[in-house]
Amino acid sequence: MLWGEALELLRAEGALREDLHVVLTSGRHSDMYCNLRDVLRRKRVRDQLGHAIASRIPAVAPDIVVGLPLGGALLAPAVARAYSGIMGREVQSLALPRRAETENYWGASKQFCLTHEQIALLDHINVLVVDDVYTRGTTIREAVGLLSAYTKARITGMAVVFCRAELAEFHRIGRELGVPTSFALTGVVTPDYALAECPKCQAGIPWDETLGHGALGQKGG
Repeated sequence: MLWGEALELLRAEGALREDLHVVLTSGRHSDMYCNLRDVLRRKRVRDQLGHAIASRIPAVAPDIVVGLPLGGALLAPAVARAYSGIMGREVQSLALPRRAETENYWGASKQFCLTHEQIALLDHINVLVVDDVYTRGTTIREAVGLLSAYTKARITGMAVVFCRAELAEFHRIGRELGVPTSFALTGVVTPDYALAECPKCQAGIPWDETLGHGALGQKGG
């Protein structure tokens, strides 16, 4: 599945909504929203995207695919199954736990954590980190940092379905984190704005209160 094909699939499945005024979960404003979490609840779509990622970057050769919550955690098993078929051996998946939802963890960052069992499982193996959407890199930086700090895993790749940033920026973050392969299946570069800089706010257009941060109770307009 090539870049344009993946983009059309997401549009056809209703994952991309454009010409909006939406507050992203980062708090910044945008006119486009990519909601992969609902789409990734459909096994057919998960399998298509999982196979697309694995077939495009086979050299990553993971032993475990680590998915970031929530979208990456939904996607990780499908990516692992696709790698199992390609490589002819079992590839496992693991959903990186949220710190707020986990007890008795041994290593933690601001959002995420690892249990003693997970740290042992990740000892000296190849890991691919997957997420649904990349915007500014905060989440994937934190996850890779946690894995690097508390495990002896070899992080051979990081992959996302949809990249909102310039690909050069995404790849730069990968290099900074010491990850050999960074891969985005598709994406659209879309500006986002602080509240005070948002053109639609300045034009008096209220934001959509059903999407993103607006759906968490922030009132529009």
